[in-house]
Amino acid sequence: MRSLLSRSPWLAAATVIFFLLALALIPVFVVRHKTRNAQKSAPQGPLSGVLVVLDPGHGGEDSGAVRGGMREDALNYRLAAETATALRQRGATVWLTVTSDALKLPGNAPLKAPTDARLIFNNEPLRVRHLYSANTLWRRAALVQKAVKEQPGKRVFFISLHADSLESGRWWGARVYRDTRDKGECRFARELLARLTKENFTFTKNARIIPRDYGVLNPQYNPATQKALLEAFTLSSKHDRIRARSPEWRWRVARIIAESVEACIKK
Repeated sequence: MRSLLSRSPWLAAATVIFFLLALALIPVFVVRHKTRNAQKSAPQGPLSGVLVVLDPGHGGEDSGAVRGGMREDALNYRLAAETATALRQRGATVWLTVTSDALKLPGNAPLKAPTDARLIFNNEPLRVRHLYSANTLWRRAALVQKAVKEQPGKRVFFISLHADSLESGRWWGARVYRDTRDKGECRFARELLARLTKENFTFTKNARIIPRDYGVLNPQYNPATQKALLEAFTLSSKHDRIRARSPEWRWRVARIIAESVEACIKK
């Protein structure tokens, strides 16, 4: 080979040029390969282009309501994980406001208290503490501000998941809340309530959107136009505690949330 190249300088030059071109083209093929893989792994489905910020309430030092041996934070985090799955199956991008091992357990595992819960705030996990006020809850909405700023092409939804406890054990079912400071009607809250009511998740007197001043929904901190707080179960009701422990019932709630988001983007 050496003798052949030495006898033919043109062949030697062509060989060098060939190898240089090959080296130059390798990055192009790598980029194309990565692009194809990214396109294949990109979310597909009716909710592609939608980003949902899920906020499982309480956690860490704050258990939330505790009734009949059931902790609200454990239920909220499990329901959040199941809701994230339902949304991702439809192609949505999902961000959770917190991190916790309780978010990684399978749906049929025993409910686990998220004592390790950390808020995702300014890209730095912060311990979830017991003191709750409008001055601390806004940190849960910080991801919405980030989503609106960094994902300009996506439609952003927000839902905070909770479970209620009332003085009377006769009341049961889910309740949907919106912030009184928001102008106009939230289509997401309306769709969510309608579907929960249709599937017998709401007590008759709860079949309305309830206005409240919640820090996590405050438009000063939470710029999402489609947002709601859902009390998915009433833990003071034995009827609801039985449902809340059932993966099938929780999955129905998760599916209803995903269907409500989908209904909003179709209108």
